[in-house]
Amino acid sequence: MNYEFAALDFIIDKEKTLYVLEANSSPGALKRYKKAYHNVKPVKILCNFLNKDFKHMAVISKQNWNKSQVSKYFRKYFKGKITLCPYKKNKQNMLKGDGSLLSITNKKILPDVVLRVAAGIATAQEKAGIKVINPHSISRLTLDKIKIKNIVKKHTNIKTPRFFRIN
Repeated sequence: MNYEFAALDFIIDKEKTLYVLEANSSPGALKRYKKAYHNVKPVKILCNFLNKDFKHMAVISKQNWNKSQVSKYFRKYFKGKITLCPYKKNKQNMLKGDGSLLSITNKKILPDVVLRVAAGIATAQEKAGIKVINPHSISRLTLDKIKIKNIVKKHTNIKTPRFFRIN
């Protein structure tokens, strides 16, 4: 089981009919969420959930995550240790191996949870039983807007706006 988070966007028409528009993977929208709602509730909820079972989080990122706004809130609310694992150093470790990663200081670590921030596929970690937040499978699914709408139509009574694909 992975701890997967995605946001669904909805709209309501004049007749109060609910429509699903799309899904987006997380946590990339935190900056916009904070600006719109003046809080970081998703990060706080996620960290409270993680604090129950996890002591060491690795963050795989292509950017310097330590300087990001979201980093500040994860460090505030996650009670365990957080280790930055740069994507370039870990590209191969994410695809194969025992699930271990290299920290920014080249120390080999074996975290119990991984936060994947706009970085490649962490299949080795998933195969090793390490929980992955924002796994590539969810990111890939949320990018396919038509597939999401078809899933919603099949499994719920929520309507979707008419749409078509342009190739």
